[in-house]
Amino acid sequence: MTTTLSDVTIVDFPETDVGLLEHRGDPATLDQTLARFIAWRREAGLPPATSATYNLLYNDPHTTPPADFRIALCAQTPGPIAQNSAGVTAAKIPAGRCAMITQHGYDHGLTPALTHLLATCLPASGEQRRDHPIIVRRVALPPANPINEIFLPLA
Repeated sequence: MTTTLSDVTIVDFPETDVGLLEHRGDPATLDQTLARFIAWRREAGLPPATSATYNLLYNDPHTTPPADFRIALCAQTPGPIAQNSAGVTAAKIPAGRCAMITQHGYDHGLTPALTHLLATCLPASGEQRRDHPIIVRRVALPPANPINEIFLPLA
């Protein structure tokens, strides 16, 4: 999908309570962390249909050494998080202004959308990036047609 500057909107992202499971290390082992996260969601009764799914992107897996890669898997929660063997903890995604773009398709399409936001839109806008990871809301998950909303936190 080709994106243009007009595809980006400035939105106010609301503070969001989430259960968070962080993955640190080789992206090749992310599937193991994802399996733990999915099992926790099932146990907690938080399916994607009723609990929004988010990822926090701390760095780029294409340019970060595998040992330093970091991503958080998150599910919106209605209340406290019970202690669990998966290692999921309570967290908040903070409110704030964000540049937002919608990306349709599988995860390989995230890189072009992120590049567009960071290399084209941000410099052209005069905005400054806030010190917070990029937020990806997984609006529709595979096997259906995946849809992601990508939020670039702004100062």
